[in-house]
Amino acid sequence: MEDPASAAPAASPDQDRRVRRAALAIAPATLLAGMSSGIAFPILPLAGLHAGLPLWYIGAILAANRFTRVLANPLVGTIADRAGARRTLIAGLILQCGVMALYLAGTILDRPGLFFLTARLVHGAGSSCVFIGGQTLALQAGGEARPGSAAGIVRAAQSAGTPAGLVLGGLLASFVGDAATFEIALATVVVGVVVA
Repeated sequence: MEDPASAAPAASPDQDRRVRRAALAIAPATLLAGMSSGIAFPILPLAGLHAGLPLWYIGAILAANRFTRVLANPLVGTIADRAGARRTLIAGLILQCGVMALYLAGTILDRPGLFFLTARLVHGAGSSCVFIGGQTLALQAGGEARPGSAAGIVRAAQSAGTPAGLVLGGLLASFVGDAATFEIALATVVVGVVVA
């Protein structure tokens, strides 16, 4: 049973609207970051196979993002506290621009192994900055009254972006090719930087 003393203070309708507007202002950047990542992801294993990379190396490429993100999360949280959540979010989006450029370079130069692995390692730090920065901004926007509501809206945008991008990335790769798909993914995250 919840302790009444620990319950959040009641928010006025005006506060609710302000919190919702603030969360909806943060959400597009995180949505576009997730979408950009999703667009690029379906190409990675297929390009690796076509280049003759061993399956263990393709697996390492795919896992590198999460491995780096786990290591980066505590440091990025400290950076967000010291430098500010908005700067952290924007830094993450800029890192993701670099990631998409590395994917594109690996495709154009026909060196997917080295470029894709490097990109996925950088992507872990970039996505950590985006997700922690976005969630921190949401919690700040929600204040004491509505931190969960704001965080829920931003998290929904983060969660929707990647699967939408996966579908779009598969379609784009089929119709316009790998390089053009990476260009579209790069353009998507650039828009995210501008929005942020």
